Amino acid sequence: MKYHIKLNRVDFSTIAYLLITTILVLFFFNKIENPIYHILMRVGFFVILLASVFTRNNFENKLIKLLSSLVPLAFLGFFYNETASFNHLFFNNFDGLVSQIELDIFGIQPSVLFSKVLSYSWFNELMNFGYFSYYLLIFGTPILFFYKKPDQFQKLLFVLLTSFYLYYAVFIIIPVVGPQFFFQGDLAIFTPQGPFGHLIKFIQETGEVPTGAFPSSHVGISILLGYQIFKYFRKYFLAISIIITTLIFSTVYIKAHYVLDVLAAFIVAPLFYYLSNKLYISISKSNRNI
Repeated sequence: MKYHIKLNRVDFSTIAYLLITTILVLFFFNKIENPIYHILMRVGFFVILLASVFTRNNFENKLIKLLSSLVPLAFLGFFYNETASFNHLFFNNFDGLVSQIELDIFGIQPSVLFSKVLSYSWFNELMNFGYFSYYLLIFGTPILFFYKKPDQFQKLLFVLLTSFYLYYAVFIIIPVVGPQFFFQGDLAIFTPQGPFGHLIKFIQETGEVPTGAFPSSHVGISILLGYQIFKYFRKYFLAISIIITTLIFSTVYIKAHYVLDVLAAFIVAPLFYYLSNKLYISISKSNRNI
């Protein structure tokens, strides 16, 4: 039996991010803690990616094809956390500036007062569900496209992943860690009051690191996915728009983001979508010319 490996546009995007960040590690070798670890992790991710490509190319089972196609999404948690190791390379922390701008504009710190003003247990739980829905959107939307719009699946996955990589690049260059890490004492504490609240608290304590607040990728990616659902699955859009609206408010409520992070996401999300879409088209044309 003859086996083959053929890379698609999603693979090229992920490999490009691995290569660019490898160059970053090598260039700042002496400023990054444990650079060998970051390089070895990239080698491991590259091997895993090739294994997923091999599996996708050589097995016809639909579920196997789906799972192997979604492998790069599993890398995102590591890539996000890793920006905390890189976000000191270009500039010092900007949280003081962001929080001061918010104070000048609003006269208060919205991320500090929001959960205090609306402290009702049902609202607390609603906000935490909204925040958790982000993870459902990231994996659920590609699965929906895989089964219902297979001709658009690869494009959606490419735009989604490339947008994430662009956000991570910004997080490295513009270090903002968010209210939960910048403020001290009671100002930084968010108290969960229900199952989703405790789940989000667990996720924050085990997976969140001081990085990636500006602009909010939670908001930006949700807007991107909401637009895709509106475009191809309009009958689901009302329900999804309510969830996304809840998610947007939740990012400030649980002190993960400043209001400015959210506003910046509304500006950046269309830009990253445009760039990712253009890159997808460019790679498609290049492949046809080879």
